[in-house]
Amino acid sequence: MVYENVAREIKRRKIPQKTVAEGTGISQPKVSATMSGKRKMTPEELFKYCRFLGVDPNYFSDEK
Repeated sequence: MVYENVAREIKRRKIPQKTVAEGTGISQPKVSATMSGKRKMTPEELFKYCRFLGVDPNYFSDEK
C-alpha cells in the first residue's frame, strides 16, 4: 500500500515524525496514525509527503 511505501521511505531516511509533521503541515498525531496504518492517507496528504521528501507521487506506487 502507498502509506507503507511512504512510511518505509521516511524510516529509511531516519526522519523523525515531528520533523515530518513540521515539514508537511500535517499534525504529528495524524502522521503517526497514518504511518502505523491506523488512518488512511488522503491524496492531499500524499502530495504533501511527496513535496517534503522531494519525490514524485509515482515513486510510492505499488505498480512498478
